[in-house]
Amino acid sequence: SGSGGAGRDLTPPCASLCLPSPRACGAPTRLQFAELNEEHRNAIDFPVGKTVQYTCHPGYAKVPGMSPTLTCLESGVWSEALEFCKSIPCEPPPDIPNGQHTGRLQSEFHYGTAVTYSCNRGLPLHGEPSIHCTTRDGHNGVWSEPLPACGGGLGCPGVQGPPAILPAPLRC
Repeated sequence: SGSGGAGRDLTPPCASLCLPSPRACGAPTRLQFAELNEEHRNAIDFPVGKTVQYTCHPGYAKVPGMSPTLTCLESGVWSEALEFCKSIPCEPPPDIPNGQHTGRLQSEFHYGTAVTYSCNRGLPLHGEPSIHCTTRDGHNGVWSEPLPACGGGLGCPGVQGPPAILPAPLRC
């Protein structure tokens, strides 16, 4: 019976180490679309019930009505990260006369997407060939400006004055 008593003495340490419900969560989930708010970034463990807030990454907008938070659950894991930030979309890029862009086969354009324009055979391209989807207000996507142009003549941005004083051939 002495060895049975020694066996019983081993159970309390395990019981205290192997609690069915941990009292803390580790570092919160890293998300592709949002960043943990600064006040939570350096903490190592979080008590059960603690809620942490996230801020959407640039190019992502907060989804109305969804809370950008996670909570440490009784089980010691973080609540499921719902997609509370969505990638900012752009309308399809504008067409230019006598040219086309590399995105013509795509159906969706999101923040950061770039397209490059080229001109119909034999026509020069004036201006920067690429534009990208960006945002001015943090919610709506817009294409960067200016658009390039195709063709000869004075289609160059920033060139002013009568044609007689412009160098020939004209290059932008």
